[in-house]
Amino acid sequence: MFRRRLTQAFLASVLLASAAQARADEGTVQQDQLTLPAKRLVLNGFLEANLSKNAAFKPISISPDLWYGATDDVTVGLVHSQVGATGFLGATGDSLCLSGKSNGCSRFYPSVGADVRIRLATPFILDAGLFVRNTSDPFQLALKIGVGGRWRFDKFTLEALPNLFIGLNKRAQGMGNKDWLSIPITAAYEVADKLELALQVGVQLQLEQTGDNYSLPLALAARYQVTREFGLGLAFALPRLVAPSATAHGFDVRTLMLGGSYAF
Repeated sequence: MFRRRLTQAFLASVLLASAAQARADEGTVQQDQLTLPAKRLVLNGFLEANLSKNAAFKPISISPDLWYGATDDVTVGLVHSQVGATGFLGATGDSLCLSGKSNGCSRFYPSVGADVRIRLATPFILDAGLFVRNTSDPFQLALKIGVGGRWRFDKFTLEALPNLFIGLNKRAQGMGNKDWLSIPITAAYEVADKLELALQVGVQLQLEQTGDNYSLPLALAARYQVTREFGLGLAFALPRLVAPSATAHGFDVRTLMLGGSYAF
C-alpha cells in the first residue's frame, strides 16, 4: 500500500502535480507533502511529442527525472524534463532529444538540472535548484527559486508550484538567458479507483519585455496506477493557448506526453 501511494503521489507531482500521500479521515482536508520519505527513490520518464501545425513529431524527446528522499524533509532530484523543472506540462525537445536537428532538436542533450525540495510546514515546500539551460555554446546557467503547496479534499486535489528562473550568465541581448516566472496550477479529481483526471492552467512570462514574452498554457491529463510501484500518465497540452499575436499560439501549438513513474 505504501509503495502504491508513493508511486501515485510522485507521478501526480509531475503529471498531475505531487509526492508521498498521507490521507486523512473521510471528508476532511488531506494535506499531502511534496517530498519523498527518507531513502525512497522515484524514477519518472516522459515521452514528449510535438503535434503543432506543420511540425508534427518535430521534435520527439524522452526525458528522465530521478528523485531521492535524502531525509524525510529533503528530496533531491536530477531533472531533464520541463515538467520536473517548472511544473508545466507540454514542453518538447527536452533531454534526451531523439529526432535530430532537422526535426526540431537543438541538440541531443540540451539541458539538465539539480533540484532540491525542502519541506516546510505541511503542505508547503521550498524548491530550489541549479539548471543548465543550454549545455553547449552559449553555455547558459540559471538559478531556480520556488515554493509549492498541495491540498487534498477527499477525491479532489489542488496544487500550485510557482517558481522563478534567474539567468546567471549570458544575459545580454541575443543570448537568451533571461529571468522567467512560471506559475502552474493543477486541479485533479479521482474519478475511479486508480484513475485521476487533471486540468492545468497558469502563466509563464519573462520579466524583461513581458509584453512580447508570455504565455497562458492549458493542459488535460490522466494518470492510472498500474501496480503498487508503477504508474502511467497521458497529457495533452496547448502550451501557448494565449500568447503574443506575433508568435505561434492557440490551437496551432500542441503537444502530447506519455509519462511513467516507478517507485523503489
